[in-house]
Amino acid sequence: MEQSTPRNVGNTSRLIADLRENHLADYRERQQPHDSIVFRRIIDEMFGVMCGVMCGFNTTKQRLTVVFDKGMNSPEAIRTIDGHTRVHFITTYSPHFVEELAGTDLKQFAPLVSQGKEEDPVLAFRSRIPLWDQERTVVVTHNPKTARKKRYTLDQKLESVRLTLLEYRRAYREKQPHWRNPEAIRERYLRECERLHIGAQYYRLDFTEGDSCEMSFRKDPYQVGKSEALFGRNVIVTDNHDWTTEEIVTHSLDRYRIEKQFRASKSAAHVDVSPFYHWTDGKIRCHLLCCVIALVALRRTTPARGRSSSRPAPYCSPATSPPSPPSGNGKSPSSSGPP
Repeated sequence: MEQSTPRNVGNTSRLIADLRENHLADYRERQQPHDSIVFRRIIDEMFGVMCGVMCGFNTTKQRLTVVFDKGMNSPEAIRTIDGHTRVHFITTYSPHFVEELAGTDLKQFAPLVSQGKEEDPVLAFRSRIPLWDQERTVVVTHNPKTARKKRYTLDQKLESVRLTLLEYRRAYREKQPHWRNPEAIRERYLRECERLHIGAQYYRLDFTEGDSCEMSFRKDPYQVGKSEALFGRNVIVTDNHDWTTEEIVTHSLDRYRIEKQFRASKSAAHVDVSPFYHWTDGKIRCHLLCCVIALVALRRTTPARGRSSSRPAPYCSPATSPPSPPSGNGKSPSSSGPP
């Protein structure tokens, strides 16, 4: 398969370039229940349109790279992309599915100069593993700042669970009503973990029944260490084997532009895609088309980052219009008084 050099990424990855330039999101079929189902259904249509728009795409060495999140990387979608000889992908992958690789020792990681500050850079480890019936390039990144935040959050939640378990133990020892059944206490513990959005594997509960009811609990250091080893880790999978690690990570992080656009479009102060006041498919599509047109117009009227031109002046209604600039004598033209 003919491939262009990674230096031509900006020319060959037209889809990424367009999304990065315009910060626009694809709202097609957004009313469907799950992104992976929508992705598999429209991927052929989207690739056909892109291949037709790109001049000479099928007869040159140009190639298209699609960047998507782990919510859409089903085996069927990956096989569809593999079926297009000039289409490649970059996707994220859950670290829990490759715990051994994601938990690689930090000594094997190298800093990424383009990501983060020099005193606290993002680290990366590159490897290859068989995935989805083919060999893929896998990049594991480690963000020290994110790891510290997650570790602090976990410590706070574990302390909250410990204090709750102390109350459970006291109630069980005193044989208070509704606190005499160990299984009921375990159910309360699971609900408390769900409330805190934390796994129940970090504490082990033991009960002794009889005349002297006793409840004991202890923290599982293995489970805590296992989770902490994955803090700040992100797994990126691609079939662009000739790209550098910097290029793979940079293009994967470009997803935040689209995700940011989706979040902003749901705001009442923005385009406000939702709620839908239509029921038929045709009207829903028309509504989404109008929203995308509004996003395009908004993007075109917003100065690009890095340009020297100043921002456009904010709109002022007649009642709140700014005062006129002073004249040469220091007075406004509408001021009254002696000449």
